[in-house]
Amino acid sequence: MDKKAILADGPGFERPELLAERAAGHIREAIIHGRLEPGQRLVESQLAKQWGVSRAPLREAMRLLTAEGLVALSPHRGATVSPVSPQELQDLFAVREMFESLAARIAAVQRPRADLDRMRQLVTEMDASVARHDLARYYALALEFHDVLVQGSGNAVLVRLYNLVKRQFRRYQAVMARVPHLPERSIREHRKILRAIERGNGRQAASAAGRHIANVAEAFRRHQAMQGGPARRRARMDAAGAQPDAPVSLGA
Repeated sequence: MDKKAILADGPGFERPELLAERAAGHIREAIIHGRLEPGQRLVESQLAKQWGVSRAPLREAMRLLTAEGLVALSPHRGATVSPVSPQELQDLFAVREMFESLAARIAAVQRPRADLDRMRQLVTEMDASVARHDLARYYALALEFHDVLVQGSGNAVLVRLYNLVKRQFRRYQAVMARVPHLPERSIREHRKILRAIERGNGRQAASAAGRHIANVAEAFRRHQAMQGGPARRRARMDAAGAQPDAPVSLGA
C-alpha cells in the first residue's frame, strides 16, 4: 500500500508543542482503520518530508504509539505497524474483564445518577436497534454502554487505562464483526450489570460485568477454533486488519 496516498493529507501541524501528539493521532487513526497495515514500515524521513516537520516530533510520536502497542520499534527496521494476533486479543479481553469488573464494583458504591440514567437509556435504545435489525447502531450503543460504565467509576486512572486498551481493541473490530453472537443475550447481560449497580451490590455488579466480557471472549475463542489452525487464523486477522470501518462489535 502506498504510504504517500495514505498519509498525504497530513494533520496540518501548526503549534510545535503539539506536533508529536498530533502526528501520533494521525498515524493512530490510519492504523486503527487499516490504512496502515500490520508490518508496514513507518519511515521517519519520508513522513517528515511529506508533512514539512522535523524528525524529532515524529520520533516522539513513534514512542507514544509504541507505548500503546500500535507500533513496534526495531534497531534494524525502525518503526513498523505492530502485528495483530489472536493471543493479543485474548490478552486484551483479560485486561478489559479486570477493568470493567472493578469499574462496576466502584459504580455500585457511587451510583452516579447521570451515568445510570444514560445506561438505562442505552439499554432501551439497544432493544429498539435489535428489533429494527440495525446491528451497526446496536454495536455503537453497546460500546457507549461500556464507556459510561467505566466513567461511572469516577476513577480517572481507570478511565485512562481503559481508553488505552480500547484503542488497541479497535484494531480488531473487523475480526470481531465476524464472530456470531446474540445481541439479545448481551442486552440481558447489560441489564444484569445495570440492576446490580442500581441496587448498590458491588459484588454482583463486578461479577456480572466480568462474566459478560468473559462470554464475549469465549465466543471469539469458539469462532477461532472453527476457523482452522493458527497460521490460517493469523492470515485472516492480518487481512481483516486492513479493512476500514467494519462494524464495531467489541462493546458486545
